[in-house]
Formats: sequence, structure tokens, C-alpha cells
Amino acid sequence: MAMETLTDRARRFALPALVLLTGLTVAWFVFVYERPESLGNIQRFLENQGKVLVVGGDDLVDLNAPGTELVSLAQERGISRLLEGRDEAAVVLALERRGYKALLADTRLARLDELARVSVKTRLALYRPLERFTADYLTERVALYKWHEPFEISKVDARRLIAVARQVLEGGRPPPAERESEPLRRDRPSEVAVVLRGQGKALIWRSARRRSLLQSTVDAALALRDRWETRQARRHGPLPEAVDRLNVELEIFHDYGRLADRSIPFLWRAVEPGIYGAIIRQPKKYRYQLPSTSVYSSLESVEDYLASVSSEADLGDDGWRSTSIKLERFRTVHFRETRPGGEIQELYRGIPPVGEEVLRRGRFEKAIALASDWLVDNQRPNGLFMYSYFPNTDKDPNQRNIVRHGLAAYSLAMTYEFDRRPTTLEAAKRALQFMLDNTRFGEGPPSPSGGTGPADEWQGKRIPRDMAFVRYSDADKNGPVGKMGAVAAAVFTLSQLATQIPMPDEWRRYAVGYGNFFLFMQKEDGSFHHYYCTSDHNYYNTETTIYPGEILLGLSRVYGMTHDEKYAEAFDRGMRYYERWWDSLSKEREPGGTYSEPIRVDLVQFVPWISMAMNDMFPRVTDPARARAYARFGIEVSDWIVDEYQFTEDRSFFPDYLGGYYKMPTELPAMHGCVYTEGTAAAYNLARSTRDERLRRKLLRATLLGCRYAIQQIFTPGVSDFWVPNPRRARGGVRYSLNGAKLRIDYSYHSISAIWQALKFMPPEDLP
Repeated sequence: MAMETLTDRARRFALPALVLLTGLTVAWFVFVYERPESLGNIQRFLENQGKVLVVGGDDLVDLNAPGTELVSLAQERGISRLLEGRDEAAVVLALERRGYKALLADTRLARLDELARVSVKTRLALYRPLERFTADYLTERVALYKWHEPFEISKVDARRLIAVARQVLEGGRPPPAERESEPLRRDRPSEVAVVLRGQGKALIWRSARRRSLLQSTVDAALALRDRWETRQARRHGPLPEAVDRLNVELEIFHDYGRLADRSIPFLWRAVEPGIYGAIIRQPKKYRYQLPSTSVYSSLESVEDYLASVSSEADLGDDGWRSTSIKLERFRTVHFRETRPGGEIQELYRGIPPVGEEVLRRGRFEKAIALASDWLVDNQRPNGLFMYSYFPNTDKDPNQRNIVRHGLAAYSLAMTYEFDRRPTTLEAAKRALQFMLDNTRFGEGPPSPSGGTGPADEWQGKRIPRDMAFVRYSDADKNGPVGKMGAVAAAVFTLSQLATQIPMPDEWRRYAVGYGNFFLFMQKEDGSFHHYYCTSDHNYYNTETTIYPGEILLGLSRVYGMTHDEKYAEAFDRGMRYYERWWDSLSKEREPGGTYSEPIRVDLVQFVPWISMAMNDMFPRVTDPARARAYARFGIEVSDWIVDEYQFTEDRSFFPDYLGGYYKMPTELPAMHGCVYTEGTAAAYNLARSTRDERLRRKLLRATLLGCRYAIQQIFTPGVSDFWVPNPRRARGGVRYSLNGAKLRIDYSYHSISAIWQALKFMPPEDLP
């Protein structure tokens, strides 16, 4: 069928990667859901526990555990109803009233590959953090939970502990315990890590576990003071002087649990990166890495994080894999001084939390201005942007990508609409000029050797002299190529700038040339070729599901500038082809209702650009039937992605997930969430324009949460850049994920585009 061509070719383009990924995905499901999962030594840990409620498989009730009575949840309907809610205190009260001493939770109650609703039961099954329960022992199959009072540290008490640590580090005597508040001096064994940090990596830290928070803090500070003399004094001077230049941080340990197994799926369930840390205990050795290490060292996988713990314990990178090693998880409450001796702030996953306070028009305007600063600051004299940067190591790998360069230029053109600084405009114009300088009119297809193919005919069609494409080589091994995405990005930038400043005649010539290239690349069935190159090129006849929406948006923009109906007709033919493709592929679900990984990738890449293209063309057409069709398609695809993948209040176990999107069990929410928010912002405007109030409200909330997530990812000077060595180069950059520090120009584009559309389309009642 013609509708299958796009997906089939997209798969062939990335065949080796997709084969590997599909294999890993299948292996993951077989490993987790089809083989008997390990119970570890749960029976030994269950002995003498008293009355234990079993939440999950009936087979667990038959476990032989002397001194323990195992009771099925089926016998406790009242508790079962409470477990479906979110009130942990109510569950604990019900358990205590019925004489239970512990709870055994089955992991099969919830799956990592699905967006489960947040409830006490799903938190227990997914090993997510709870404030009244701690998993003492975790296996692939079950976890043994105990309950307790919430582990809370007030900001006042945290400030006092940091002040005490600073007093000790400066050489002072510890304060008498009787003068401190009851929460600090009461009997509550807790490990406290005292950390000293300037700008960048922590210089030194030490921890201690004593009978109270106060004594743990004092002893950790004393241990750090001793260690400073042998490790840091020669380089940084005496500690009492150095501490005046350094910020004090505290990480207070709690929520410990023994990790009985070593499978990767289990560890991704049990050791949420940046939230849980890990400890290796040996007879004469105790080593850990703080949870924030995952973020500050950009350790994006659980395996990499555990390798760092293992190395700290002198066991090599893979020592953690041995079940003979006692491995534990733990959480911390994390506070830091914002300046030496100054105010303190609580951190979440190592970063200051970002909540709904940012959902204001002024904050959105500041966010896109800051994000555009990173692009301006990292533009080279020829107009090309630095493509990527690793702020945790201060390294630029010197890569390039012409499509993303064009999108970065478009970012600045969008930002200028709300941020009228001349530097923003000039940087956008320089970046556009780089695209124009690499544009060719009426030229034959590029070849991988750097040459050019015949200029008379390509794919059976005559090459028009008035068509224009961007010829560029991203990677020397592939050679130059004409990418439809690069032409589209040039059109976006040019057309957006034309709404802000007078459009030179030269720009109009390029706009028409780019539009004619779109027409030349359109096939008989309405779809498009994606790469213009010779038949011996690696890109020849390959496709990506990202490009259809970009091409259609480009056609809409050219139509808006020229009012030539041939571009509107090409848009309509393309839209109808891709609508049929979408209708067919989106129905190809797995038996459980999910999608296979290749199909998921095809669908999610397709969505946002289609919504943006439909939203752009909707007000341009005069035919009501066409307008309705465009609105319906643009809303449908983004409504689908919100339903399938967005972390909403009902489906987010972590507050910093809010507005992000699910991708796979082994990756935290990342930049793809900002990509999809571009689409929901456009779909919101379509719903508003068509007066669909239900979908308007739904897509409004999805977009606002997505913008919150994007703002959270931006390096804000003096707020979230304290852990990178060169904050000037990181300022305004957008982090890849919650624990991935990499910055890239397309991450900036997607964030700016999402927030810009919210600013442009939302009235004051929706965005005050």
C-alpha cells in the first residue's frame, strides 16, 4: 500500500539501529514479564515479621516464613480501596488498626512501560518513593515494606545544620546540643554528608552517621576538616579561609533498602537516577555516591551510575554486578547555600525545583530570552552555531548539523518578536545568511564525493532552474546533500523575520526558490522525497517521519508570502496523503495496547510538526471544509500524544516529570517532551480557533506543563548553574534530560518554539 511507504523507508534508513533496539526491547519484555522473577532471599527476610499484608500474587501467600502470617489483600477490601488512592497516612492507619507489621508488594501490579496512575499501590509496585513506607528488601519480583513517620527536615532546621557545619569548618567548637531544636538533637540515627563546593564539581565531602542530625552533621564536618588538611589545603589554602569562598551543602540520608538482584530492568525500577543513590557495603569497606552524582556527572543510565559507585569502592566499573556485594539504595534530603554563609535552598534531583510559579507571561518571555542568549553567545563569526556542548566537562565536540542550525536561526527570529534586542536580530540574520550562502539554484543533486549529478533530470522529473535548495555536508563520510528539513528551516527563519522587518527582494527570490523545491520533491501520491542527492548517496531514497510536517509548514509559509495557490494545492495533497498514513499506522497496536518501538518512533516524530503545519495553514485557507480538515488533523495527533505519553499530575511519580513525556523504561524524561509541546501549543490554538472548549482546556494544560518542563531544563545564572565549571558557556543552554547535561542547539530551538507559541497563541486568561 502507498500509505506504508513512509514508515517502511524510515525503518530501512535506520535499519541496523532499529534491529538492535527492537531486539533489546523484545529481550527486555521477555526478561521482565515472561520468565519467573527472582524472589531473592525474601523468605529469610520475611521470618518473624508478624502479620504481613500481601499486595499482589496469591502464590506469595504460600511462602514459608516462620514467625510470619501472610494475608492476601483479597481479604482486606477496605485497605484495597485505600491503596488505589494517594493517602499514605490513611493506608498506614488501616494497616496498624488491623495489626499488620509489614507489607509485601508484587511488582507485577504495575509495568514500567506503561504510564500508570499514581496511587499508593502503584508506588509500592514500581518501587517509587513513598513518604510513609520504606522498602527494606527489594527483589525483581517483590519488595518488603515497613512504615514510619514522614522523614521531614524543615528549612529552618536545615539552615541551622548548615550554620553548625560552617562553624565547625571554620575551626569553631560545636554548639551544645541542649541549645538546639528538638528535631536536631532527638534520637534519630541519620547519616549526613557535608559537601563543600565552589563553582563546578564538589571539592570535598564527608559523611557521618550518629544518633542525631546535629551530631551527624558535627562529626561529618570534623571528618571533612581533617580530610581537608591532607587533600586540599596545599592547593586551596587553610580551610577557615577557603570556606569563606565555598558553599556548604548537606545531603541527609534516609529511605534505605537492600537491592537483592542485579538485572538492569530491576535496577531501573529500584534506583531512579538522581533520586536514589547507592551504597556498597563490604566487611571492611563502605562506599557510596550521592544521588545528585547522576545529574552533576551526567550519568544518564543506572549502569553508569552504579559503575561510579563501584569504582569508588575500588571494585572496578562492574563490581556492583556481583550478588556477593551488598548493594543498597537510599534517598537524601538536599540543601545548599546559594552563596557562602547566605540563604539556603532545597534541591530536587540536584536542581532547584521549578513549579507552577513560572506559568506567567513574564516568566515565559524571560525564559526564551535567556535560551536565545545561549545561541547568540555561541555563534561563530560566519553565522554558524556551535552545535553541542557538555557543560559538566566544558567540552565542545565540534559537530555540525545544517537542519538544526536553521532551526536555531528560526529560534532567534521567534524570540525577537518578544525580545527586541538588536543582538538577537543580528544573530538571526547572520545565521540565515549562512543558509543563503549555501543555497544553490537549479543545480543537480549532490554526490557523496562532493561533486554534482546531472542538472537536467532527477527521479524522472526535469530539474527547474528556479528551484533552490541548501547544499551542505554535515558529515564528511556522507558528503553534501540537499535536505528538505534544511530548506524548511530556512523558510521558517526567512518568513518569521519578514514579519518583524522589511523583506528584501533577495529574500523573496529565495522564498520562491525554496517553495519550488518543495513542489519538485513532491511525488504523484502527494508525499515527498526527503533528500536530494545522487543514487549512490547514503541518503538516496531514505525518509524520516520528522520531515513531512516540516515540509508542509514550509509550504504554508511560502504560500503566506506569495499567495500562489500552487503551494496551497501541494499542501493539501500532502496533508491528505499523510492523514491516511497516520490513520493506518496509529491503529497498529500490540496486543497489550502499546506500540512496537519502530512504530512508536515513527508516530511520535511525526506528530508535532504536523500540528504546527495545520495550525499555520488553518487561517490562510478560505475553503471551510479544508480548514475543518486541517484543524481536525492537527488536534488529533497532539491529543493522541498527550493521552499516550505525557506525564500529567495523574501519571507523574516525580514532580520534575510534570509536562515531560515517556520514551522508554530506561530513560528519564528528556528533550522530546519539548518537541511534543510545540505540537500541543499549535493544537491548543486550533482547538481555541474552532471553539472546542473541552480540547482547548486539555491542550492548554498539556502545553503549560510542557513549558514548565522546558523552563526547568534551562541553565539559569546563579540558580541552576552552580555545578558546572564554566557557567558563562552554559548560561541559557537547555539540558537534554533530567540527568543528562548535554546542550545542543535543537534543544534550545524546541524549548523556545514551545514557549513562543504559548506566548503567541494564549490570551491573558490562559497565560496571565
